[in-house]
Amino acid sequence: MSELKRLTVNDPVSREELDRIGQIDLARAGIADKNLMLDQEKIRLLAAARRLDEQYQSLFKEIVVARGLPEDTKVEVNMNTGAIKVVSHQEASSEEV
Repeated sequence: MSELKRLTVNDPVSREELDRIGQIDLARAGIADKNLMLDQEKIRLLAAARRLDEQYQSLFKEIVVARGLPEDTKVEVNMNTGAIKVVSHQEASSEEV
């Protein structure tokens, strides 16, 4: 049985190992680039969601104010009938408006 030569720090890394290191580095850089693109897309989506949330809050504010309720009144809207139910406000009851 032949013994494997014990390498020292003075022995250079083989071409095969250098190539493999390069491939791994390239793959890691590709993953980092894809991760950056995903983060940028996530930021765009979060901004879009924020705009929708602002529209949603503005619409509900209009709904409650148009009915003479304070703008901080929380309501639920029945999407089938349009009926409004007050769910929280100091002076409001939880009756349908």
